[in-house]
Amino acid sequence: MAKQANQSSWVQKSKDEINNVLAKFNKSKVIFKAPTKKRQIVVRWMLFIGPLLTLVAIFIFAMFYIKKTPGVYYVIPVLTIILGLVFDGFIIFYLIKWTKIMRLQKNILDILDFKKLYDWGLQETFEDKIDVINISSSYNLPPSKVINLENDTKVDQVLNLKHSNCEISLGTITHKTKKKTSSNYAEPIFYRVPILTLKPLKKSVIDNVTIQLVDLNNDFFRPAQTIKTGNSAFDDIFVVGSNQKDLSRVLPPSVQAKLISEEQTSVAIPVMIFEDGILTLIFQSYLVEGWNDHKMVINDVEFFSDWEHVTNDIITKMQIDLNWLKDSLNWANQFDIIDVK
Repeated sequence: MAKQANQSSWVQKSKDEINNVLAKFNKSKVIFKAPTKKRQIVVRWMLFIGPLLTLVAIFIFAMFYIKKTPGVYYVIPVLTIILGLVFDGFIIFYLIKWTKIMRLQKNILDILDFKKLYDWGLQETFEDKIDVINISSSYNLPPSKVINLENDTKVDQVLNLKHSNCEISLGTITHKTKKKTSSNYAEPIFYRVPILTLKPLKKSVIDNVTIQLVDLNNDFFRPAQTIKTGNSAFDDIFVVGSNQKDLSRVLPPSVQAKLISEEQTSVAIPVMIFEDGILTLIFQSYLVEGWNDHKMVINDVEFFSDWEHVTNDIITKMQIDLNWLKDSLNWANQFDIIDVK
């Protein structure tokens, strides 16, 4: 019950802070929800048809004038150009309106002190003290080198944190690749990958160790060298890639047992890489619509409804981020290098 009260206290305190910021803006009947795909298709067709009708009308006018066509026939291009201008006017109105809505959303998010809001949430989500260092587009603790951050890859947003026993970076990257279709057209495909990096401050990390599911169907993470732990229950679930002969420090029997137990109860099972003193947890990637897709990006709030629901949209996104952090740290806790409660 005490924990529930704490969470309610954090939510209410954050709502008050957000509402104080919203009070600076002129409330109106703004609908922030993005247009449906059907409406987007209609708008795109109107964007094409409007200028086309206008050009066709101008061409007909020119032809009628050159051929000295009787005036009664000019009603055709007149109606055509009117219809084209109506389409053009609707598109201009739509673009101006949506641009204003997006600018308003950006202004609200820019003014909010998310560092303070996340600090409040962390204080009441975890028993231990975890502080926000910053929220940025870079990892304070860079992920494993198996993640190429140079080519067609963008770091979205990262929550960089400090605990008494470790430093933590939680965020996502978006990677662009291409898929050839039947017509030999290279269609762009975007993948988003959630990644947590962690550096213990009081215990050292054994480098060059990768732990992943045996049946992970991904050549990208397939280790060049694998080693058996001698525990059949563990080796049936996980494959360990390493050039280390002695894994007793990173994978003693107690850790193996905890990883087996966690695998049986967890929905998201990461690839775990120890490298350069940092533990990198790489979770399952998923498709997104493009670089600017909001899905699962830290601190990237998408408003789904009208003005009255803005506060709840922000709180809901922060709760998702904090729960994601807690689930990710739970995997790191299985090793004997940290214990974040």
